[in-house]
Amino acid sequence: MLEILGSPKQLCTGWTRRDWITAGGLSLFGLSLADFFQLQSLQAAEPTKTNGFGRAKACILLYLYGSPSQLELCDMKPDAPVEIRGELRPIRSTLPGCDVCELLPNMARVMDRLTVVRSMNHPYPIHGVAYATTGVTNIDVAMELSPRDPRHQPFVGSVVSYLESRDGGRFDGRRVPTNIALPFPFSSRRVGEVPRAGPYAAYLGSGFNPIWTEFRGRATRTMRKTLRDMVEDVPEPYMGISPDSQFELAARTTLPPDMTLDRLDRRRRLVEQFDAARRQWDASPAATSYDRFRELAYSMIGTA
Repeated sequence: MLEILGSPKQLCTGWTRRDWITAGGLSLFGLSLADFFQLQSLQAAEPTKTNGFGRAKACILLYLYGSPSQLELCDMKPDAPVEIRGELRPIRSTLPGCDVCELLPNMARVMDRLTVVRSMNHPYPIHGVAYATTGVTNIDVAMELSPRDPRHQPFVGSVVSYLESRDGGRFDGRRVPTNIALPFPFSSRRVGEVPRAGPYAAYLGSGFNPIWTEFRGRATRTMRKTLRDMVEDVPEPYMGISPDSQFELAARTTLPPDMTLDRLDRRRRLVEQFDAARRQWDASPAATSYDRFRELAYSMIGTA
C-alpha cells in the first residue's frame, strides 16, 4: 500500500503541493507518474480498516451519584500540602503513571483495561447530576435543591429513553428497561430531607424519568449523617445489607392473587377506550364550549 501524505494546502485541481512533489520524485525509485496514479487508485479501492470501535450493539452506563472523589480513587496528591492531599495512600496499578487508592487493590490490577478521563473538571463542589452528565455551564446551590428548576438538563438515561420513543421503541416487558435508578427515590428515606437534583428528564417530561426501585431488606451498618442542625446515625444499605435483601421496582409489578392476565388485559383495553374518548372530547368544539361556560359559572359564583 502506498500512503500519500498531503498538506492542508490544495491546488485548484484538488491535489496538494506535497502530492505533486511526491509524484515528481517517484522516478528516483523507478516509478512513473502513471504508476503513481495506479497506486493511488488501488489505495482508494482498498477497504477501510477499523479498530473495532463503534461495533457494539449495546452499552451499559453505570452512573454513581455522589461517587468517590479523585482523592479516594486515582489522585491522592501525596506530595501536596496536608490541607490539600487525601488521607489515603496511593498504590501502583497496571497503568503506568496512574496510581490508585490503597483500598482498591483489585481495581489496581485492571487499570490497564480502563480508560481514565483526566481532563474533566468543574468549579462547583456540589453533586448536580445535570452538570456532570450534560455539560451545563453553570450550577448553584439553589439549582441543586430544586429538581424542577428550568435550568436543568435531562439526564443521559432520559435522553436515551426519549430517542428510543421517537424511533418507535416501546418497552414490551421482554427486556430490561433502559433507564433504572437505584436504590430508592432521592429524599424518600429521611424525615426533613430537602429534595435534590437528580437523574431526571427535565424538559423532556416526567414520562422519561428513570424507573426507580425500592430497597426491600435491612442495612447491616450505619453511617453518621448531618442534616441542618441534626446529627444522626442512619442505616446505610450502601455499606452493607442482609443476605435476603433485594431491589424491587417502585411501581407495582406483581398482580394480586385474584387478578388473572385475561382480567388485566380487559382492564387495559377499557382504560385505552376511555383515553381515546377523552382525546376525542378534548378536540371537539363541545369541549371548548363546556370549558367556557364552566369558567363563566365560576366567575359568577365568585362575584356573588
